[in-house]
Amino acid sequence: MITANTFDFITYMYDCASRLKDIGHIESNPKFFRISGLNQLDEVLGSLSEINFPALLVHDNTEGTIADQSISNNYLDSPYYVFYVIEHADVGNYQAQQEAKTNCKALGLKILSRMLRDKIHTHNGLTFLQFTNIPYQSIGPVGDNCFGVMFSFTVPDTANLTYNTDDWREN
Repeated sequence: MITANTFDFITYMYDCASRLKDIGHIESNPKFFRISGLNQLDEVLGSLSEINFPALLVHDNTEGTIADQSISNNYLDSPYYVFYVIEHADVGNYQAQQEAKTNCKALGLKILSRMLRDKIHTHNGLTFLQFTNIPYQSIGPVGDNCFGVMFSFTVPDTANLTYNTDDWREN
């Protein structure tokens, strides 16, 4: 169970993969994976068998923006979080590919609905989840003919931009 007041993306998504019945990640039947780029996404999906679907993959690279909201010296760190919900579809079966994308979107929306619930109840560090605009995009084929949907979102937090003279050498 997640109890922290700050958002821990990897732990949160692992919990989603484990607790969402439609995914049902367990150690003996893994359906949760961390990736750090598109090459690794293709590599991971190329090595999975059909019994490992649907799967939840999280992009664990650090990307985001540092911004001064309203020019008020209230600096925010807005990391971009990305997750994928993926299923396998038969080669050349367009209908199965579209069904996989539709199913993956539905599972992603279940995860987003949990996130929205946690935001409303100020749970799991999602109080500042930017829910006004969460883009998604269908993907595939990747790996061994996998299709799905990629979702991205931000959860801003304060950015520590305090200048400390002790950090710098004098000329």
